Amino acid sequence: MKYLRALLIFILALVLAGFIQQNSQSVILKYFGYNTAALPLSLFMIIAFAIGYLLAILVGFTGTVRGKFTLLQTKREVKRLKSEATQYREKSEDREKGSSLTPEEKDRESLSTQLISPATDWEDSDPEGDE
Repeated sequence: MKYLRALLIFILALVLAGFIQQNSQSVILKYFGYNTAALPLSLFMIIAFAIGYLLAILVGFTGTVRGKFTLLQTKREVKRLKSEATQYREKSEDREKGSSLTPEEKDRESLSTQLISPATDWEDSDPEGDE
């Protein structure tokens, strides 16, 4: 792979050298009243190509950064929503555990744990005093 890349760069350099050799006549560019120095046509074309290439990289880079920023925001939102869902799930489970008994059953249950049963009460006391 390393040799293939080197070969492609070499071929590109040869094509570029041939392009420069074929387009070596000097030109003066005029743009909004400004004139450039007399430079070879190939140099202007290479500069235009390089500027276009750099602009394409810049546009692609901004899109990549924007996409990564959006991804980061989305991950934060997912994390927040997962923690919120966990909280709701825990509250729901607590309600289900607490709501399995009706209010009357809850009252009876709390009274039964507080009162002493009558049988135990009867056995402990001796109303006739026979003992």
